[in-house]
Amino acid sequence: MKKLFKNINKTSLAITLIVHFMAYYAHADSSVGIVSKLEGNAFETINGKTRSLKVGDELTGMSEVMTTSGANITITDYFDHQFHLSGSSHVKMTGIGMELRRGYLWVQSYGKSQSPYSIKTANGFANVGYGETIMSFDPASSKTQLLVMKGTHSFGNLMEPDMTLTVEDGHFSFLSNDVENGIPRQSTPVGFSSFKKVTSLFQGVESMDKGDWNTNNKTAAAPRVETQVARTIASTKQAPVPGTVIYVKSVQGGSRVPASAGSDVSAFDYYKSKVKKAPWKTNLKKSGVPVKVWGETTQRTPASTKSWKQIKREEKPKFPTPPTKVETSSRNPASVSDISIRPVEVKTDDFEKGLSNQYKKQMRHSTEVNSLIRDLQNYDQDFKTAY
Repeated sequence: MKKLFKNINKTSLAITLIVHFMAYYAHADSSVGIVSKLEGNAFETINGKTRSLKVGDELTGMSEVMTTSGANITITDYFDHQFHLSGSSHVKMTGIGMELRRGYLWVQSYGKSQSPYSIKTANGFANVGYGETIMSFDPASSKTQLLVMKGTHSFGNLMEPDMTLTVEDGHFSFLSNDVENGIPRQSTPVGFSSFKKVTSLFQGVESMDKGDWNTNNKTAAAPRVETQVARTIASTKQAPVPGTVIYVKSVQGGSRVPASAGSDVSAFDYYKSKVKKAPWKTNLKKSGVPVKVWGETTQRTPASTKSWKQIKREEKPKFPTPPTKVETSSRNPASVSDISIRPVEVKTDDFEKGLSNQYKKQMRHSTEVNSLIRDLQNYDQDFKTAY
């Protein structure tokens, strides 16, 4: 009996393993989602083969999805989940969950009664229930972040699955191997600027509340922006039909129209008839200072008073008159022409003579230096002469 019990245990264990392997391969071959939206380029890799994705393609279990920079892809599964993947991201579909290997993942879960959906990274995990959340992973720093927008989700480290943290809507948390031994940080309210910065990575994706972020008095209040009436450029308005007359009212809501509207002539002719030309006035102003003129003045007849015929008839000499020769004589200085005027002779006095003699006796150098200077000068002359 004991031997039979051991055989039954071995058989049941083998059957259990076979069932698990069959279920695993069934998930690997079956469809786990479909591409419902795609902007940019995205690729799927499975069994060493890579293909470019397009809207409507089915994704099988154990397939890896990658997006290029600036691309966005939306995957919809069969359990009321939508997954939005930002640019330069990488995920792996496991059939019973998802593994985020790089980038940002926006998860929206519409099922209220179903079990939480498991999302894992290299060092963290998140069990996402009803609501939506954004999860990110940076392989360079091994940092996993979780931002909850709606609902309540659990967040923890893979090495310590029992030490999970509950993150409510409007809060975020992160874990890193270098911070507090990988324990998730206590959740913190999300600021509006940080929220807009993260959601800007997903182009055209709206939240479950159609863009209205329900803070429930838990998150930082968004800055209030007062709306003002925008002023448009006049040239952007539709131009009137050519030939039509536009009446511009002076007061908004008033009934006054221009006076030219009741006349028989055109508006331009009416304007010309009413506008009078002002007489031309000079801007010169009299200073009031009297002007006096000294000297004799003669009445000069302008040359233009003669007609061109009179000028033509005047006789002109055939040959020009040679210039008369002017005799020139040498000019003597005025001091020489008058004998009585002679140059003034300046005589030096005894004091000046004595000062001049004393100045000559003062030498710049000593006698020895002067002798050396003379020798050098003689040597220089001899050198030039000899060579």
